[in-house]
Amino acid sequence: VKQRTVTRDQRGYPKTEMLAMSPESFPKLVDPYDRKADLTARARSYLHANCAICHVDAGGGNAQIQLEYFTPLAKAKLLDEKPLHHKFDLTDPRIIAAGHPERSTLLTRLSRRGPSSGQMPQLATSLVDHEAVELFREWIASLKPDAK
Repeated sequence: VKQRTVTRDQRGYPKTEMLAMSPESFPKLVDPYDRKADLTARARSYLHANCAICHVDAGGGNAQIQLEYFTPLAKAKLLDEKPLHHKFDLTDPRIIAAGHPERSTLLTRLSRRGPSSGQMPQLATSLVDHEAVELFREWIASLKPDAK
């Protein structure tokens, strides 16, 4: 049996009505563990893949952050925002304190596991992803306080 591939054009669908632009022109996620890739792209790709399922408009996450890769960092409500929930006894905590990983609740959450620990992601994970923790420590340290 010969399999035939039918393109959208062959079925009569216009190319441009389904998407505003071609899929090839959309930004691509990168492998968060690829140290050759851009640091911000790695961190944002991790957040998109592991966190944006909840942390988007009406996504179910109860923090007001927007973690989709395509959301501009200035609109993500991450940088220098006060946390709404756990502060983890951090001094002057922020979700991400640009330039200060030790004050960043996002990093603290990634570093924890266990019931009532405040861990993120909450689902399908029981071990700390140490490579991700180091990625975020490095990324947060690289951010300038005026990065918004």
